[in-house]
Amino acid sequence: MNRSNPNYAIECTIDECANHCDCEPCCALSRISICSCSDTKALDAGHTECASFKPKPKY
Repeated sequence: MNRSNPNYAIECTIDECANHCDCEPCCALSRISICSCSDTKALDAGHTECASFKPKPKY
């Protein structure tokens, strides 16, 4: 994965993610996984999250 290669199909504003593009508000991955936050049906965006999130390493 190249962090300077934005995937414009996946908008993202989570700068703390290791997969976040360095130059645009996008993910740098070619695809991501979305998961449900609970055991119940996801009825809105608040019940889902990006399962591809990885925290940036701390220096």
